[in-house]
Formats: sequence, C-alpha cells, structure tokens
Amino acid sequence: MYKLPFSQLKTAAKYNLTGNYWPSFGMCLIVMAVSYVLSSVISFFVAFMLPASSLTSYIISGNLPNQGLTDYMTIASWSINVLLTVVSSILVLTPFYIGLYKYFINQQTGRQNINDIVHVFKANYKNVVYIVFMQNLFILLWSFVFIIPGIIKSYQYCMIDYILAENPGIERKRAFELSKAMTKGNKFRIFLFSLSFIGWILLSLLTCGIGLLFLAPYIEAAFTQLYFERKNEIIATGFAAEDEFIYNDIH
Repeated sequence: MYKLPFSQLKTAAKYNLTGNYWPSFGMCLIVMAVSYVLSSVISFFVAFMLPASSLTSYIISGNLPNQGLTDYMTIASWSINVLLTVVSSILVLTPFYIGLYKYFINQQTGRQNINDIVHVFKANYKNVVYIVFMQNLFILLWSFVFIIPGIIKSYQYCMIDYILAENPGIERKRAFELSKAMTKGNKFRIFLFSLSFIGWILLSLLTCGIGLLFLAPYIEAAFTQLYFERKNEIIATGFAAEDEFIYNDIH
C-alpha cells in the first residue's frame, strides 16, 4: 500500500516543481557553489600553503628534501586534504544539504523559503553536526569490516538527513531508529530508485555535466517524495508519531 510505483513518485515530484522549478534550481545551485568553494579552498591550501611552508623551512636550514621526505610530504598533504574535506563536509556542506532537503520538504505544502537553506545553522546546529558525524562514523566503521556492509549501512541511514531537515532537535538514537525503520525492506528498492535516473544522468554527461545542474531539482524533488512515502508508512504502522518530525523551537 505504501510502496508507490517509481513513476508515481516522479510524477508527484514534477507536479511540485510546476511553477517552482527555477527557485528550486537556484537553491540547488547555492549548495553546489558552496561545495565548489569549499573544495577549491581546501585544494589551494593543501597544494600551495603546506608545500610552501615546508620548502621555506628547508631553504632556511640550507637542506633540500630527499625522496623519502618528498614522499612523506605527499602522503601528509593527501591525508590533510581528506581530513579537511571530511570536517568541512560535516560542519558546513551537509548542513547546507539538509537545508536544501528542508526546502523541498516545505515545497510539498507550499511553505518553502530561501531561508530554509540556512535553517540548520539557526536551529540546533550542534545536534545536527553530532548526528551527522555519528552517521558517517558508523558507515566508515562498517566499511572497515567489508565494503558491502558499509554500502548497506549508507542506505539504512539515508533518511537521517531528511529527518534532521524536519526536526534538527531529534535525539541521535531516535533519528537512527526512524531511518532504520523507514528503510527496512526498502534498501534495495531505494538503490533501484537511484538507478532509475541513470538515463537522465548519462544524457546530462553529454553536455559536459552542465545538464546535471538542471537535473538536480528533479532528482531532489523525487527523493523527497520517496522520503514522504517512507515516513507515512512508519507513522501509519504506529512506529513513529507525526510530532517526531516537527521541530519544537523553544530554546
């Protein structure tokens, strides 16, 4: 009853985008821009600032780095790049994505607002960062066991960001419980839903990736419909209450 055909979910997404496509496009563009800026800043810092400071110390001491030290610097630069990318993603990029999800969730009832994009930064930001950190940590730990469990867990926890978009004040344990319940028996289905966009994605690549910019609002709107479907099921079965998806902004 609650597992709607993919075509129905996509039709609902198109309906919500009617008259709202360009504002939705603009919101997606903001998040993409934030991602690009963060990536560029990190790349610049690692590529220029770190090697420059290291080489300066060698010049001052009158020594040139040998091959071993050069390899060490390369590994250190790569490690710092990964670390900064993960930290910036958790602290900055993911909150923006959660704000984007809130925008598309509010679009369902016509309450979307440009301020949704920064909602997390004004509503229990620390709790969101903590839950996102734990989410990524659990996926990473399961990936250490074997790559397949890590992939399964990534789908099991894929609804957490949407839950946080509606209720950034929810407890970590409950957010995980809700996502697990929403994806139980649906992880492979969610994978297939992602795969159903492959044709559009491949066509977009023919435009050197530019088409992906215009495809993003449609994909985001469609996954929002999938989120509503999964949420409605666990509410109907009594596993969750509607007010668990409402942020009580009393602090």
